[in-house]
Amino acid sequence: MTSIRYIITRSCLQDGSMRLLKYNEGHFPQSGPAQFVDEKGTEHAVHIDRERMRVTGLRTFYHDLNLGVNDVMLLTPAQPGRYQVDVIV
Repeated sequence: MTSIRYIITRSCLQDGSMRLLKYNEGHFPQSGPAQFVDEKGTEHAVHIDRERMRVTGLRTFYHDLNLGVNDVMLLTPAQPGRYQVDVIV
């Protein structure tokens, strides 16, 4: 599977979410619970909301990894509902 790049914005940090856009929405086919797994192997519960075109529940993920505006997440689908996330700060 190929990785997708997502650049974190100020609104992402404020809302604890990420937007589903034309280039990345295909990697998130269904609404519902999912897991983001960070570089340390820590699992973070998130929620995919296809109706609102957002992934929510990322506030703790962003905080734990000390992410800021313009940092990049590389998301790689590992299995349905599970994504490996590497970050470039």
